[in-house]
Amino acid sequence: MPLTYERDDRCRRITLTAVGTVTLEESMTTLERKAQDDAWDYATVYDGRDRDGSFDATEIVHLVSRIVVLSKQYGPAGPLAIVRVEEAGLGTGRMFEIFSSESGRLVGVFRTVPDAERWLDGLADASAPQKA
Repeated sequence: MPLTYERDDRCRRITLTAVGTVTLEESMTTLERKAQDDAWDYATVYDGRDRDGSFDATEIVHLVSRIVVLSKQYGPAGPLAIVRVEEAGLGTGRMFEIFSSESGRLVGVFRTVPDAERWLDGLADASAPQKA
């Protein structure tokens, strides 16, 4: 499968790595897995640096719509950091970010995994309880 799924319970993070062509069906299956694994609110790094192609606007609408439905059942989805390097993939990531903003999900688009992880770490730090 060109979409691998790694779970880190200590960091409450899922890393999805895309290699080659990823279908809408595979992406939907991954969403379902994240919900069923009780990791729906975990932050996610989507590493698409080695992915071929991008979803079109209709496919993105399907993904975002499924996330909205799952969020009604499992609560708010965790933040998503999308990593792409080519312009088309970055544009698709930004489209996903814009479409997701209406549902309140935090989505960021980055060129490197370290930048994506720093962003997610910053969000986690900001939401952590402050010590007196």
